[in-house]
Amino acid sequence: MEIRDKHSLTNFPAYVKQIRNEQPKSADRSGAKVAGGPEGDNVHLSPAARQIQQAKKTMAALPDMDEARVARLRDQIQDGTYRIDATRVAVKMIEDAFLGEDTRGDAGD
Repeated sequence: MEIRDKHSLTNFPAYVKQIRNEQPKSADRSGAKVAGGPEGDNVHLSPAARQIQQAKKTMAALPDMDEARVARLRDQIQDGTYRIDATRVAVKMIEDAFLGEDTRGDAGD
């Protein structure tokens, strides 16, 4: 079976030209506004999306670790005063095993 479509590529340059002319000209590649172009698109975020965006900004501003806590634990280990509460560890292990999630809320010392 032979398929012949002699018009398939003959109109392609005109199609490309049409698409290029229909693209918005509100900004050039640098992001600067182009004279005579539309004002641009508006984006409206839902309240939940705004909360997520704010939470991301807040998290980005936080340090990766609690440096004061690390220093305190390091000092306790070096001084030999760091003690592990075996009961607390066992309770957390059992909670994690049965509930399947971290129930600590705070990692504690």
